[in-house]
Amino acid sequence: MTFGTDPVGLLCDLIAAPGDSFEAAALPPACQAALAFLERMGAVRVGDLPSVVTCAACDDNHPARLEYDPAARRYRHFCPEAGHVGVADENLAKRCVEGEWLVRWLVQALPIAPDRHRALVPDSIWHLGDAVVGGTEITVVFAERVSTRRDLTALADAVRAVHPAELGLVITTSAAPIPSLSLPNGFLVLDLREIARTKDDQLVMDKPRLAGWVKGYARGRHKPVRDGRGRPSVKHLELEIARERRERKSSLPVQAAEARAIREEIIRRHPEVKPPAESTIAGHLREMKS
Repeated sequence: MTFGTDPVGLLCDLIAAPGDSFEAAALPPACQAALAFLERMGAVRVGDLPSVVTCAACDDNHPARLEYDPAARRYRHFCPEAGHVGVADENLAKRCVEGEWLVRWLVQALPIAPDRHRALVPDSIWHLGDAVVGGTEITVVFAERVSTRRDLTALADAVRAVHPAELGLVITTSAAPIPSLSLPNGFLVLDLREIARTKDDQLVMDKPRLAGWVKGYARGRHKPVRDGRGRPSVKHLELEIARERRERKSSLPVQAAEARAIREEIIRRHPEVKPPAESTIAGHLREMKS
């Protein structure tokens, strides 16, 4: 599978990935800065020493059994092409997504008050409680791994017993179940990628963005609605995303590639705006450097 290169996207993809752990070295280089960010936040922790690793010394990415070399006092594995290959200490232990971390973060970031979160389905679906967003009282359910029809049926069964306040919202890490998905008690689904972002080396809730989605849902629309003085200019969004990418050390050295990545984030995070051309973004990036 492909992995997001921003912390929120990577966290969601790691949660959706099969298995309970993964190798840091097996992730693409573009994901390493986001992985380091998640480790600092506590969302990802170091797991146990694996018995099998993925070979990075050839192009096959084949599994290889890990062994200890007492003479060199380090671990290694054997590759048919490269022979014995040493494994750096930092690549030895597998990583695990810390299951309850995201639940606790959501409770604090929304915020939910009082905190009475409980699992509806173990390690998958939680009833977090109520929060007030943009003047609307919402009842929040958090769900992981709800992309298949079987998962969505389990989600529907879980929220059937939850009676929402003014609006019921299911925040999910799964790659967007249909936003207009019909769930019991009028619950609506929102992808975490839409409302979480990084700022000053922290993961934060984009509350104006969340309020826009709540207003949109309350008006029967399946897109965010912005009230007041209007939305920020597209250039403002470009520069904001560029700054966030620098802060999390995921900026790409090639300007055209960075402009393309920024455009993709604008499309994902702000579907209500017309995305600028990559050449326009590249021009604004040059202005930032001058």
